[in-house]
Amino acid sequence: MSSHKANNQKQIELSPEVVRMAQIRASRQGLQFRQELARLVAEEAVVDLDCELGLLLENELSMNQSDVLAASLGVSDIVVNGHRLDVRAIDEDGEVVITRALVGSPYLSMGSLLVKLEGVHGGTVVGHLSSGAWLKAEDGLRDADPIRVPVSLGDFNFAEFMVELTNKAVLNLPGASKLVNFKTDVNELINEKGRLIVARQKQIFSYLCSHWSEETMAAVEAIGYKLPAARVTKVLLAAGRWNAVVEKASDKLAVRFTKLSKDEIRHQVMAVGERFGGEIKGPAFRSELLQQLAASELARSSTVPVNVAQSVLAKVMAGVSAADAVKGLVKNAVAVDLALSIKNKRQAAVGFMAATADEIGMAFQQLALQPAYATHSAADSGVDSINEALALLSATDMADTIKACDREMAEL
Repeated sequence: MSSHKANNQKQIELSPEVVRMAQIRASRQGLQFRQELARLVAEEAVVDLDCELGLLLENELSMNQSDVLAASLGVSDIVVNGHRLDVRAIDEDGEVVITRALVGSPYLSMGSLLVKLEGVHGGTVVGHLSSGAWLKAEDGLRDADPIRVPVSLGDFNFAEFMVELTNKAVLNLPGASKLVNFKTDVNELINEKGRLIVARQKQIFSYLCSHWSEETMAAVEAIGYKLPAARVTKVLLAAGRWNAVVEKASDKLAVRFTKLSKDEIRHQVMAVGERFGGEIKGPAFRSELLQQLAASELARSSTVPVNVAQSVLAKVMAGVSAADAVKGLVKNAVAVDLALSIKNKRQAAVGFMAATADEIGMAFQQLALQPAYATHSAADSGVDSINEALALLSATDMADTIKACDREMAEL
């Protein structure tokens, strides 16, 4: 067994779109979501290597292209320069798991790449488990399925490993015995595996490996995989939980973003979910959603251009005081101070409201008591500048809304 923690490991980041596609495939076909992510990480890790190494992914040769085999047997492979490599995600217990029918087959002759996932947004190829290690783990087992192997991490250089692997000759193992009735035998392996002894499972799967082609895959897909009732229930429950979370989040957010309808908020939650998956508590999900909602809210409530309102809001979110952030956009500093005084005097005013003559007079009177304002008059301040500053100060209140919503979403 050679399993590793690389000297030059590079974490692979998966785009939200790729993650969402993996989530859709997993839920619709009955695949394990984490396993699908691990395979995508391995693919990206190969693509990310120096092109001068001459490593070429051949996805059309992968047995994982078959939804049926991926769902029923957990087939999860990549093919690089004609060499097939299984890919396994390391679970929370530090173990990798595989269906027993795959062990000892041509599919596993090059062993397994091991991937450590980082949440749902990426991971790192951290090592390799040889086919011999899988056989050793299986030795002595009776009916245990799947097989679990603990992973110990050491040194590993992914680029060097891949170059060394692809320089080896592809072994053409003896072909498996022809199946008496392809449709019947393969259907038993896929949909009634528990009725077959392990040796028979291996024989049927080895035949598929040895004869893998577009025609074989088409024949397998035509047989289909009958997702067990328990798995169907699990998928439906997951969808139900997601819908419940969306509704709960929409209810909470509607209280804060009063210019938007609940349907509009729900639509934005679902749209962000399409990009980031169902991890609504994740920082990236929360940040993206709240920024979008804030922009929509400001577009309907602010009298200044949305991009300007967002600019001043971003500064406040970064720690700049509201007064300083607005002074960076309004040239008349006195107008900003007058606007801030007016805003502080108001009681529970919602959104922007133009300053009245009385408010301006009172604000100037208060500020004129301070030496710094002794040379200014109300006319110098400019009513338009005061109202512009008031509108921008009102936009900065969105920072408190975002922070409050962020806390609430983290607790969903």
